[in-house]
Amino acid sequence: MRQIPGEKYKLVMRRLRAWHPVGEPSAVEKAEQDYREAAEDCADLSGPTARDGGSGKGTPSDRTARTAERLAELSARVDRARAWDEVFSRTVREHYPPGTPEHKVMCLHYQTGWKLAAIARAERVDRQTIVRRDEAFVHMAAFLAAEAGLTREEVSGE
Repeated sequence: MRQIPGEKYKLVMRRLRAWHPVGEPSAVEKAEQDYREAAEDCADLSGPTARDGGSGKGTPSDRTARTAERLAELSARVDRARAWDEVFSRTVREHYPPGTPEHKVMCLHYQTGWKLAAIARAERVDRQTIVRRDEAFVHMAAFLAAEAGLTREEVSGE
């Protein structure tokens, strides 16, 4: 298996933890909710002061500009969350479908928060086996994320 840089590996693990935690909204749902709330806040920016800053010269007010920037930022966040969701869904769909040991480890560790040692005890296997299953899933997700350009974008901060 090819080596993945540590920063990219950790990025994929963080994203995987936020993907579909049990009892909480997924990363996509959180991003979409934030966008909806910001868009609702925009509704009260429709008066003349919002459009021209009160000067009548047509220059946008600072508040309108900040709101537009915030909406653009949140829209990009929704798109990134959807892209990560597709990466993890594709990993499950194409490589580790439900019923495989790797999928079970992923669900227990990243969605319910179980520690790898607890999973090993519950599965009655050694911890190293669980670690290998976890690494297999994360590596495949990292390769698919790199293929989609997600790791380069987020690690470099672009």
